[in-house]
Amino acid sequence: NEVALGKEHSITVDDSSLKKPPANFNSVVARGQTEPDPKEDTSITLDGKKVIVPAGKPIRTIYSSSSF
Repeated sequence: NEVALGKEHSITVDDSSLKKPPANFNSVVARGQTEPDPKEDTSITLDGKKVIVPAGKPIRTIYSSSSF
């Protein structure tokens, strides 16, 4: 949540040919089958800035066919 990714290119299967984001994208994001439940996120303050920390148990995502 705290990283500037720019325009994301999402993938759900490994693509070893990707050495950099495709044209018109700033980053590549591998979307997995699970992620921490965002309802259980917590926050801390670092250097005066509020930072969200994922703390929930894993839940299924919309990427159920992902190989990640």
